Formats: sequence, C-alpha cells, structure tokens
Amino acid sequence: MLVLAGAGSGKTRVLTHRLAYLIHRREVHPNDILAITFTNKAAREMRERCEALIGDSIRGMWIGTFHGIGLRILRLNAERLGYSSSFAIFDRADQQRLIKDILKEQNLSEKQWQPNAILDRISRAKNDLLGPADFKPGDYFEQKVADLYVDYQKRLFEYNAMDFDDLIRLTTHLLLAHPDIGTHYAEKFQHVLVDEYQDTNHAQYRLIKAFSKIHRNIFAVGDSDQSIYGWRGADIGNILRFESDFPEADIYKLEQNYRSTSPILEAAHRIIRHNAARQEKELWTRRDGGDPVIFYHAPSAEMEARFVVSYIEQLAREENRPWSDFAILYRTHAQSRLLEMTCHERSVPFRILGSVGFYDRTEVRDALSLLRVIANPQDWVSVRRIINRPKRGIGPASLDKIQQFAEANGLNIHEVLANPESVPGLNKPQRLGLARFGQGLISVLQDVQQRSPAEILEAALDAVDYWTYLDELEPITSFSRRDNLRELIASAQQFVVDVRRGLIPGAEDIESQGQGALLAFLNGVALVTDVDTYEESENQVTLLTLHSAKGLEFPVVFMVGLEEGLFPHARSLLESTALEEERRLCYVGMTRAEDRLIMTSAASRSYYGEYPSPTVISRFIDEIGEDMLAELEPRESESCLMPPADHKLGASLNRSAPKKEKQKEMSAPKVKWQAGEKVRHRVWGEGRIVGCQRREDDVELTIVFDSEGLKTVVADYAPLEQVKD
Repeated sequence: MLVLAGAGSGKTRVLTHRLAYLIHRREVHPNDILAITFTNKAAREMRERCEALIGDSIRGMWIGTFHGIGLRILRLNAERLGYSSSFAIFDRADQQRLIKDILKEQNLSEKQWQPNAILDRISRAKNDLLGPADFKPGDYFEQKVADLYVDYQKRLFEYNAMDFDDLIRLTTHLLLAHPDIGTHYAEKFQHVLVDEYQDTNHAQYRLIKAFSKIHRNIFAVGDSDQSIYGWRGADIGNILRFESDFPEADIYKLEQNYRSTSPILEAAHRIIRHNAARQEKELWTRRDGGDPVIFYHAPSAEMEARFVVSYIEQLAREENRPWSDFAILYRTHAQSRLLEMTCHERSVPFRILGSVGFYDRTEVRDALSLLRVIANPQDWVSVRRIINRPKRGIGPASLDKIQQFAEANGLNIHEVLANPESVPGLNKPQRLGLARFGQGLISVLQDVQQRSPAEILEAALDAVDYWTYLDELEPITSFSRRDNLRELIASAQQFVVDVRRGLIPGAEDIESQGQGALLAFLNGVALVTDVDTYEESENQVTLLTLHSAKGLEFPVVFMVGLEEGLFPHARSLLESTALEEERRLCYVGMTRAEDRLIMTSAASRSYYGEYPSPTVISRFIDEIGEDMLAELEPRESESCLMPPADHKLGASLNRSAPKKEKQKEMSAPKVKWQAGEKVRHRVWGEGRIVGCQRREDDVELTIVFDSEGLKTVVADYAPLEQVKD
C-alpha cells in the first residue's frame, strides 16, 4: 500500500494507527513488524504514540531510522563481514581526519584534493551500493577518488569502524550476499512500514525490497512533492515507481491539511503544479480564510533583514505571540549573517538550527572519543584525538610510531598501553606520557563490566585528568565546558533509565552496565541529528535553512531571498530535474506555515563582501500569481509595515517602472546590462543574466546559457547582444 500524504495531512497518525491495528486487531507480534523513518525524533514520536494507543504491547517492535536499523543488524552479524561487533561509527569529523591522514601519506595537497569533496563523492558511491572495487571513475578527479576510496575503506576496516553510509550499504550487502541472513529477516518482518518514502536513495530502496521480498506487506507513506534531498542521493523515482514495483498495491491520498490556512495551501499548490515529476493531489483545509500570503521586495539585503526582524517584533507585540512562533527560512547558511546581526541589534532572542550542536562541541567530542577508545581498541582516529589531551608530549610523529608499531605487531591500543616500554623510537618524556595515559585508561577498563555508561565516562575523565586539562586550556570557558560534560553524563544516566523502560530500540536485552550498555549508548549518540536536538519549547525565533525545516511547523514563517540564482539556486538553473527539486523545496518551506506566510526578496545583494549587484525576483513569486499575493511597498525606514487594512487577497503586485528605477538608483552599476535580461553570445548561444558585479573599470556578468550552463564574462569584451523576450 502507498499512502500519498500531503504536508500536514497526519501521516504520523496514519502510521501509528496502522501499527496499533496490526498488533491489537490482527494480533501480529511486535517483533515481526519493522517501521522505518528518517530521524530519531520521528521514530521516537511514532513509538510514543503507539505506546499511548496500546501500552506495553509495542515492546520488541523494530522502530527506528534506516541507519539505526542497519546498525542493529550489523551489530548482530558483524563477524560475517569480518568486523568485530564493537565496531566504531565514524561521523563526518572522523572521516575528515582519516581522509586527511591518507592525503598526507600520499603527499597530496588538501587544497587541491579537498577532503569534503572526496568524501561527498565516496558517499554518493556508497549510496549507489558501489564498493571500492565497483566504483567506475569518469574524469581525472574521480580517478583519484577511486584510489583514495580503496585506502579509505581499507583503513576503516583496519580500525574496526564504519561510516554512516556503511550502515546501510553493508546491511544491504549482508542481506543480499548472505542468503541465510537475508531470508531470516525477510521471513521475520511480516509487515514493513516506511515513512518519507520519497526520500529513499538507491541503497535504502534495495534494503526495503530485501526486507519485504517474502511477505510483500509493505506500507509506504510519502509525498513526491516533498522530495528535497536529491543532492545527497534521494531518488524521487522510487516513489514514482512504487506501482510498477508492487503492481498489487493499493494507492490512497491524504489531501486534507490540518496545519495551514487556505491561502497558504493555494499559493503552495500554484507553485508545485509546475513540476512534471509528481503524483497529482491538491491539499485542502477547513481553515478557510486567513491572512493572504505577503510578498515584500526590499531595496537591499540589509533592508530585507531589518524588515523581517521588525515585522516579527510588531506581530509579537500586537498579536501577543511568543518568539517561538516565528521561523525565518533561507536557502543557504550564508544568508543568516545579516539576520543574526539584526536580531542582535534589536535584542530579539534567536537560535540557529544547524549551527554547532551539543555533540559537536570540542569537549563533548573529546569525552566521546575517550569512550570509543574504551569500547573499540582499534579506533586509532579516536586515539589520536584524545591521547594528548592534556599534553603528554606525544605529537603526530610519536603517534605515527605508536600506531605503526601496533599494526606491525598485530596489537590494539589497549595492548600497547599495557606495555608502553615496548614501543621503539620514543624518548623518555614520551614514554612517561604514554604510560600515564595507559595507567588511567587501564584502570577504567579493569571494571568496565561493573559500571554504567555514565560511571565509565566519569571514571575515564578523572583517570586521564581531563578536568585539569579544561582549566589549563581556557580558564574563562572552563565552567561552560564542564557544564557540557555534566550534561553528557546526565544523558548517559538517562540512557540507563530509558533502557529499563524499554524505550531504546535494540537495547531491550542489554544490561544497564558493562560493554554492551556502553556500545548502545555510543550508538544512540552517533545517530543524533540537529532535528533530534531541536527543542520547540525554547522561546526564541528560529533561523534555519529550508532543508532543515522539513518535518517542522511554525505559526508564522518568513521565507527570505526569493531571487533567481539564490532561490532557485544558480546550480538548479542548468537542468530541469534540479529546478523541480528547488520548486519542491519552496513548497516544503511554504507548507511549514500555519497562520501567516511572508516571502521576501532584495533588489540588490552582495556575496562574500563584494559590490552589491541587482537581482531578479524569483520565478516562484510569478508562479504564485499576482492575485494570490498582498505586496508591501519597500521603504527606507527600518519600521515594520503591516499590510493596509483594505489590502485583500488578490491585490495586484506593483512592479511599475518607477520602482525599478528606484532599485537601479540604489545599487545597480550604471551599465547597459541588467540582471534578468536575455542575451545572445556569439559562441555559446542564448542565455539570461543572473548576476552583475562591478570589477574596477569593468562589469562582470554571470549568465546561464541554455546550452553551456553557467558562465562568467567581462561585459566590455564578451561578444554579447541583447535579445528581446
């Protein structure tokens, strides 16, 4: 069955009631049900709602994220792939450290071979289920990536570690390459329920098919109009092909929206209907009426930020709204700078979703690295992070000697620390430093089985003298860093409580202390995302990217930067599939709004400190249509302007010549070329100007050509001529 669930249509309710029905009415055992979603927050909400419906009957049900389910299966079957069950999970920072080590060993420059670009390409290969031997390089960059991929995966295996993509790739490989294991899980899971089916990539798609190949009881919920993760491998074709994959399936549509007002839904539908790759549906609501969608075209990006923040102040004051009612959505992280500055200036409390999270803070990562060394003695990336904190005279060269000695003799870090004198090439201070670290760590290892994760963490921090290190490192911030570590200890204590209550998927049979509990705690931490740590109760305005807004909702939403080349993003203008994803992203952003939606653009905007250049209003505004938008006139004042009382839905957008002349006076260089104009190049053919910037005595034009894509030219020298639309 496929349920096409529109934004705000109650898909979580559908999933949880389906689960409750299967257990309570159809008497399916919870152990025989698999429910998969994309975030820990969604999985937790699903579990809590099911528990509220049928109580403890859900104990034993497999509810979790793709990564969490994969991790659970791999822990049980790691030996079949040559891993130990205590394998580590490398996050992005660990991956970067590892790829940098490999680049250094191969004398390759990080500037030329950027670690993030390499890791992104490896990630895409893994999402396509391509291991190092299967990866077929195309250009010169990919040829080098292919070589690095071999070394990267080899090193992960040696460290008894997997990255996030491996959690799905290797689980899929396990099920397909080992028929006994694949058959076991396909027989076990009589019912497979999948949330956000439109966001699945190729590996996840193959995993779902492997789970459901025997019983074929797959219940998928999704919305092709909300597929916004193509850039990280999601394939909208998976949901569009569902009927051909499962010809016997029933299709249902959930079109009633319980979140937004009718003007918001109508405006969103006018945009999304321009996409070709979608399954038709039209949301409706009983929340008739409501305020029109407002569009504000500011003279500059600075004025746009002032308008947004002052409008928030006015709505908060006049409608008695808490700050948490407001969200500001933008396409790129760089757009947050002006908004942050303006919030600071006007003392409006805010927080940025997607900034440095709790588990990314230095001291928290250090503490977790310490636990990972205890849990997995082959995790040399974590060893390298923590062994010299506090300083023990063990620099990178000494660490190389220690690791090379261990690998040459088949030893792990625990075994090396038990006999530090055996490591050749170290001077006396280095041996003493290694011995001190070893004594502290081994003292903790001796009674790990008698301690809970929180007790292990406290003992380890004491044993390696980490508290003193914080004081010496930066006394001013020591208190806040200590508070963060105490919060981490508290989360480890809460973990034990949750295990006892049966709230941790896959940990029902784990004791609340010992190595198994420590691994389970580290598993949970490794899979945490920004959305999982988002607390709706905090009374602050939320600033976040449009991608981060998926799954959230706010009474009042501002969408800023509605300009060609920014939103839709310049990269998307090169191909129709990418442009359709940008349109879906706009649709997702608009449907986050419950009561009010305000969309803004700026007549001029500067990037990276360069001279401001004129912009073109996003095509998405035109797709909504003049009759659906109430427009506020741009003003020089910082004060917020509420729409006039008689400004009804259907008011005409005022884009008259005087307004354009005003924009030109404010920020556009006085040249004959303007952003938005259609041009013809003697070699590259026709295109449209999307950027216009002054460079000393010249003007630099950024143009999207129909056949050649994005090009940058100097106006005085390029063979260009104007073309009338």
